[in-house]
Amino acid sequence: MTSEVQVEVAIIGAGVAGLALANILEQANISYFVLESYRAIAPPGAASIGLMPNGLRILDQIGVYEKLMEHAVPHDYFEHRDGDDGTLYGVLTAGRHLTTLLGYSSHAIPRQTLLKILYENLPDKSKVRASSRVSKVETSETNAVVTTEDGFQVTCDIVAGVDGVHSAVRREIEAYVGVTPSPDYLASRSACIFGCSNRVAGITGGQFFNSHRKDTGLFILTGKDDRPYWFLFDDFKEPIKYKETPKYTPEYVEALAEKSKDIIITPGVTFSDLYAHRRDVTTVSLEEGIAAVWHAGRMFLAGDACHKMVPNGAMGGNQAIESVASFVNHYRQLRARHPNQPIPLAELNTALESYTDERRRPVTHHVEKSCFLRDALLKRGPNIEGYLQGLSKGNIWDGLYKLAEPMSRAIRLEDWHKKTERTEFYERQAAKMREGLALPSILEEGRGVKG
Repeated sequence: MTSEVQVEVAIIGAGVAGLALANILEQANISYFVLESYRAIAPPGAASIGLMPNGLRILDQIGVYEKLMEHAVPHDYFEHRDGDDGTLYGVLTAGRHLTTLLGYSSHAIPRQTLLKILYENLPDKSKVRASSRVSKVETSETNAVVTTEDGFQVTCDIVAGVDGVHSAVRREIEAYVGVTPSPDYLASRSACIFGCSNRVAGITGGQFFNSHRKDTGLFILTGKDDRPYWFLFDDFKEPIKYKETPKYTPEYVEALAEKSKDIIITPGVTFSDLYAHRRDVTTVSLEEGIAAVWHAGRMFLAGDACHKMVPNGAMGGNQAIESVASFVNHYRQLRARHPNQPIPLAELNTALESYTDERRRPVTHHVEKSCFLRDALLKRGPNIEGYLQGLSKGNIWDGLYKLAEPMSRAIRLEDWHKKTERTEFYERQAAKMREGLALPSILEEGRGVKG
């Protein structure tokens, strides 16, 4: 491989957002190159990802939905309990109606599986380069140049910073505009042990469990072959600034697991059962927040690089996929006005401002919602007790509406060449929701449609 390539879009990061963006650009005939700092694409690990209808619709548009479903089971049961005494706060079954409502259900799969499927769907793997940590980005009126630590360069029209919470592109944007992040941006209020376990008696595929407990909370989602993916939270009490969080030793993990062993998941099952059957664990601090600046020069951000969510609510990956789809929608309009010509910087920045305006409000909602759900899990905050008591009083329509209404306004790839029965059904049903039609009537019209 040469030490320099020239493309339209340099993608920094080969995570969910980066590989989804690469697939979209590939199918839109927009040239790209992916730089990944890690030494491997789709590395193994304990992390799972929740796939929701809004993300699945876009993944369907790029042709990977069927492959994903080989590794998934739909979720239709969500149980909330007190982690200390097992009191049942509520059982939510709204999720079992998602397929009838929008054409897709919700699922949990290993994050590595999604990355592998996205990577394998790319026809030319030479466009993805691992072990390529970005050292600098130079942007001008006519182009941008990305240089890695080993001297490899990509010259491009635009740089997509989808390189995660520790984004090198975000640092370049902040330096470019002279912005200093606020002290609380990307602060961590909790740590989390991500784990996956072998099958545990009493837990079956398609179930969610929330065990609410002061200081240490637990939530579980189960996938194919009844495999549990779990998230054990440790409350920091006070926020810890970005990059000041502690290193997590095996002793820390064992101590937290011991402290949490008696958390009740469901009758007859405690966290000690999960931990005894563990396969992999990873411990991280959970940064959270929205970046003040999303673009500058010929650079822009998407995913965790600018809208970092805690895992509660399972929207981080889905919102990242929506964001890169939004960018491509705006970028394709620019290319249509400037075929086979460089895109003027002023027009590019106008488009990126429109992209930011389109995405900032919905991702802010999901960042705030995910934090609230995490706080509810840890029983902290002034409104949590009312929320927990209200879980037993809600009805199926309230639960389904709260779950699906934001997804009725989700981003899709516009004017896309590939359509499926599901993608078209989603849009018809979402339009009815946006028009204010009652959910029972929308569901009735959707019965018999395959997901």
